[in-house]
Amino acid sequence: LHSFTTRRSSDLKTKSFVRDDIDFLSKIKRHLPKDQQHLLVTMDVESLYTLGMEAMKYWISKFRSEIPNRFSEEFICESIKLILENNVFHFNDKYYIQTRGTAMGTKMAPSYVNLVIAYLEETLYSNLKENNAEYGEFIEDNFVRYLDDCFIIWPQAKWKIEKFIEELNHLHNDINFTHEHSNSEIPFLDIMVKLQTNTSFTDNYYKTTDTHQYLDFNSCHPRHTKISIPYAQARRLCTIIDDISTRDSRLEEMRQFFLERGYPNKLIDDGIAKAIAIPIATLRQVKVQDNQDVLPFVFTHNPKNPDMSQTVRSTVNMLKTDKSLRSAFSSVKYITSKR
Repeated sequence: LHSFTTRRSSDLKTKSFVRDDIDFLSKIKRHLPKDQQHLLVTMDVESLYTLGMEAMKYWISKFRSEIPNRFSEEFICESIKLILENNVFHFNDKYYIQTRGTAMGTKMAPSYVNLVIAYLEETLYSNLKENNAEYGEFIEDNFVRYLDDCFIIWPQAKWKIEKFIEELNHLHNDINFTHEHSNSEIPFLDIMVKLQTNTSFTDNYYKTTDTHQYLDFNSCHPRHTKISIPYAQARRLCTIIDDISTRDSRLEEMRQFFLERGYPNKLIDDGIAKAIAIPIATLRQVKVQDNQDVLPFVFTHNPKNPDMSQTVRSTVNMLKTDKSLRSAFSSVKYITSKR
C-alpha cells in the first residue's frame, strides 16, 4: 500500500492527489477566467471505508506487476482485514473494538484512504466524460485532494456545485461527501486560499486549537535542532504566503511565538533572514522524492556524552571492507539520529 501511494503515485495516474503544501501550491490555479465568478470549495468524505476491500482488489489487479509475486491477492486482502477489524483500545477500565474506519495512527490508514478515494475517482472521471467531455476534463484538471480532504475552485456561472456534490454522493451507496464554500477565502491543509478579482492568493492558516507550543529553547535537545526550528517555520511562511507585507506580518507574529518559548532574538532573526533570502520560486519547487532506503543509527542525546556519529561512520566504513557487507550497505543511505 505504501509503495503504491508514495513511490508509485505517478503510476496510479491519480492526478488529484497532493502530497503536501508545496505540491498543493504547485497545482492551485492562480489566474482565473475574468468573465466568471468563482467559489472556493472544500469537501470531506464520510464513511468511505465500507468499499475499501473492493478498491484494494481493483488496484491489486490493475498493478499486479508492481507487487512481488510472493504476496498473493488473498494474502494482501487478509492482512488489510486483520488491521481493519482488530482496532482494540482501552478506556476507563474497559476494552473496546472499533467497528468502522481505520485506527488513528495506523501506518496503513493514509495509503488505504488514498487508494479508496482514487478508486472512486476512476469511476467519477469516466462517468463525467461520458455525459459532458468539457465538464469531465474540468473536474480532472482542477479537483485536488489530500487523502479524503478535497479542494476545487468552482466557476459558479458555468455549473452548479450542488450538482457536482450530488454526483459524488451517487458514486457509492455508503459514502457521503460534505462541503463548504466561500467566494472570498477558505482553509485547506494549513493554507488559507483567498480570491480577489479573479486571482487566487495563499496565506498561512492556523487552526483555533493551535497553541504554538514549539520546543522550549531550554529543553535538553541538540543545539542544531533548536536552531533549525525557527528557520523551518520561517521558510514555511515564506513558501505559502504570496503578499510580501502579509508575509512580514506573519513572520513578526512567529517571532513572538518563539520569544515566548525562550528563543534568543538573534537566533530567530537569523532563521528569518535565511528564509527570506530564498526566492519564492525555489521554495515552491516540488522535490523529487529520494526512494533510497535509509538506515538510521539512533542514539539518546545527552550533552555529557561524546558524539557517536563519527565513531559509527568509521565502523560502517570498516564493515564495508567485507565483500558481502559492502553489497548490503551500498543500497542504503546511512544517517545518524538523536532521540
